[in-house]
Amino acid sequence: MMKFFYSFLLLFLLVPFANGQKLFTPQELQEDFDYLLEAFRDQHQGLYQYVSRGEVDQATEEIRSSIVEPMTRAAFFELILKAVELTNEGHTGASLPKGAMARVGLDKSFLPVTLKSCDRQLIITQYFGGQQIDLQKGDRLVSVNGEPIEDIIERLLPLIVTDGFNETSRWEWIGSATFSQLYRLTYGPFKSFTIGVQRYGERDIRTLEIPAIRYTRFKQRHAQFAPKVFDYKQFTFKIIDDTI
Repeated sequence: MMKFFYSFLLLFLLVPFANGQKLFTPQELQEDFDYLLEAFRDQHQGLYQYVSRGEVDQATEEIRSSIVEPMTRAAFFELILKAVELTNEGHTGASLPKGAMARVGLDKSFLPVTLKSCDRQLIITQYFGGQQIDLQKGDRLVSVNGEPIEDIIERLLPLIVTDGFNETSRWEWIGSATFSQLYRLTYGPFKSFTIGVQRYGERDIRTLEIPAIRYTRFKQRHAQFAPKVFDYKQFTFKIIDDTI
């Protein structure tokens, strides 16, 4: 039985997680989920701050009612993230124990790119795979494993908690390596990925096969694209008036 430890400062939830596929019964999961909601209502001051009680309770009931079959910890953790997102409070989050994150991070199952959102599109900023492929900084990610990126984002964005209805921060935070983390959580492990990419200024979409990497490889020494340094010393400013 998973146990939850609550703290409403910076870290909210620690959920035991492993690479194994142990299944928990719907009754066990529903009991844990009810315990989470009880803690929210008793201790979290912002649960109903941005959305009415009726809407929040309806959303949590829909999540709870979806627990009808045995689930793995990873699948249940995705539901936990959706529940945490309902708080609309960016300092409330769900995390995993260091040991669990280390075990998952050592598993070769992560998409080896970092991304940056630009006009609601995801642009590849770095590639950490060891294999050289026809990929460049600035290529737009169009699809992963045959699924359009729009559909993937629709599933991943609700797992990111922000203050109120701040959608800008959601799109900002889904970049970097967060996309790879959330994709691993929601879609499971893959040994390789089929991605569709589009180069800036071109219409053609290229399909590339790239092997998965360990999360621990997301380090600058493994980066394949050369960094760009911008010299801001050429910029000058002057005070227009003293009102600011």
